[in-house]
Amino acid sequence: MLTGSERTFSPMIKTRGWTASLLGAALGALVLAYSGHAEAQQKVVVELFTSQGCSSCPPADRFLGELAKRDDVMALSLHVDYWDYLGWKDTLATPETTRRQRDYAQRFSQRYVYTPQTVVNGIGHNSGLRKKDTADLIAKAGGDVKAKMNIDHATSGHVTVSVVGGHIAEPADVYLMLFDDQKSVAIECGENAGKSVEYHNVVREVRRIATWDGAPLSLDLDVSGAGGCAVIVQTAGLGPSSASPGSTLGTERASRGRPTGGLLRRPSPFP
Repeated sequence: MLTGSERTFSPMIKTRGWTASLLGAALGALVLAYSGHAEAQQKVVVELFTSQGCSSCPPADRFLGELAKRDDVMALSLHVDYWDYLGWKDTLATPETTRRQRDYAQRFSQRYVYTPQTVVNGIGHNSGLRKKDTADLIAKAGGDVKAKMNIDHATSGHVTVSVVGGHIAEPADVYLMLFDDQKSVAIECGENAGKSVEYHNVVREVRRIATWDGAPLSLDLDVSGAGGCAVIVQTAGLGPSSASPGSTLGTERASRGRPTGGLLRRPSPFP
């Protein structure tokens, strides 16, 4: 729960006080991400927690755009809603993406959530403004591939994801994250009033879709209407949502064209 107190640890980082029982952290995660050709490639996952209402965030948003162009990185932008009271309601924030950052806060034993925050493969985090620190984390995570996943096909708004069997200590949860490739937002008030900011790979939906027990797993997924998706396999967390994210064991990415039609008919919360 948020305490409602705001603290600033440096001129560049905005923090939000909150209280929760730090019950533990997840043991690990697998990530598969795709956004277009049938051929897949291992990726390091970089998640940026950002807000349109935070004046410190635009430089981190631009850096994420640079990372999104790299072949070895799956960059994701996750908007949070706890700065909405400052005068501008973030048009891309969702309760799920905000909750994911709080789960990471438990994973890393943080006393506060803050923006901007970059999490790399679940193994470490920084402000998102320290390019060298992020590059070091990416380099470290890139050599730590412990699991294999494949995309069998990516046509007509569907992908078939295969998780190769492996040994895990306990069952893990499988999540589907849908994202839009790029969003440009003109911010009219608040700390970033008058700015137009470009956001990349904006996560707009997070859903728990299956459980993995280590046996070979195949999933036929409808991803219609999204610019791309990430399929994330994570050991069940010990936090209040039982979904605290852990470290990434493997990633893959394949690209595709934008699909039409399909089964995911929930309206997008974004314009």
